[in-house]
Amino acid sequence: MRQTDERGMALPAVTAVTTLLFTFAALVATMAVRADKATRLYEERMRVKYATETGVAKVQQERSLGKRQPETLLNVGGVMVVVQIEEKEDGTLRVVATGHGEQGVRQTIAVLLDQKTLAIIKWIG
Repeated sequence: MRQTDERGMALPAVTAVTTLLFTFAALVATMAVRADKATRLYEERMRVKYATETGVAKVQQERSLGKRQPETLLNVGGVMVVVQIEEKEDGTLRVVATGHGEQGVRQTIAVLLDQKTLAIIKWIG
């Protein structure tokens, strides 16, 4: 039987295995960071959405008390919400609420309200 000389093969093998392990670890870390960021953005998107809906409810409340401001600025749990109200000739109010989150998330909701009952007639966006 003939023996082959395998001296010097350990270093390239260890280097290849180490490179693969570090590449895999970096990939897992990157995926974890992206998943965490996606989770935080989803949570903020939900907070901003509910804050804009709160802006619409605030307009309904203020109108029921007789206040008639064309624009309202609210801070709902750290989310800045700008609410604009437009009175239409057909007896409706067009309410547009835009929420601005801390991480750049922005959400706009528009509804038509009946001026007498202040009930939501139609969700526009």
